[in-house]
Amino acid sequence: MTEWVTNFISDVGLEGIVVLMFLENVFPPIPSEIIMPFAGFAAAEGDLNIFGVIAAGTLGSVLGAIPWYIIGRFLSADRFRGFLAKYGRWLAFEPKDLDNTNAWFQRHGGKATFFGRLVPTVRTLVSVPAGMARMPLHWFFFYTTLGS
Repeated sequence: MTEWVTNFISDVGLEGIVVLMFLENVFPPIPSEIIMPFAGFAAAEGDLNIFGVIAAGTLGSVLGAIPWYIIGRFLSADRFRGFLAKYGRWLAFEPKDLDNTNAWFQRHGGKATFFGRLVPTVRTLVSVPAGMARMPLHWFFFYTTLGS
């Protein structure tokens, strides 16, 4: 996967970073821990602009959080838990992960959205309880952008 990611960024550039970071947030098995270090290396080598890399990574991450927020907004916790019980293994999530994230979100709200963006797997899951809690979209974007 590392070779594919590096080739994709080399071939496509900043737009490739946006696409990969979007996919990393929608499909968590694609790790940003591969995407962004290579993008940073490409910037250090002069192949990409560091500010462009940061903007592309942030944009892709924020765009990738939106589908999960929408899912949370329109699904109840019970229905989403059932979805995770059936398909969660493909997304590296289990129903207990949703329960833990929901509890954490209820205690910390916006801070959970910000700090959750820093932790693999949680970065995707934290968007669901934000949607379930009907966090105002402008605050969701604010905390998601800062955390990304």
